[in-house]
Amino acid sequence: MASAAGKSRILVVGGTGYLGRHVVAASARLGHPTLALVRDTAPSDPAKAALLKSFQDAGVTLVKGDLHDQASLLSAIKAADVVISTVGAPQIADQTRLIDAIKEASNVDTVVFPQNFSQNFAISMFSLVIKKTQPLAS
Repeated sequence: MASAAGKSRILVVGGTGYLGRHVVAASARLGHPTLALVRDTAPSDPAKAALLKSFQDAGVTLVKGDLHDQASLLSAIKAADVVISTVGAPQIADQTRLIDAIKEASNVDTVVFPQNFSQNFAISMFSLVIKKTQPLAS
């Protein structure tokens, strides 16, 4: 389901966090159609609002959703080939919901959970060719 330009469509979950903001920016900079799952597309926090504006200016699509809203997860996942979860430590256990939605959507080629990697590794991984991985087991 790659885009017309042959680039993978990338969904970043946790895209406004410490690591996620860099992953979103790198994905967009490399020309991938990029979606960022965000809880609030119009936050009252000026810093977060500025971050989301910078994403939009870079061509990123903001998708309103939450790890606790399965319908929003499914909708976002169905629009992507690659899912990268950069959620923070307090939400790591909630990733089971994300995995369930990925299995249900059954269209994702690659899933990345880089919580244990450095920021530089997460950014540089976009220089690699994204290859189709084994399908997730049901």
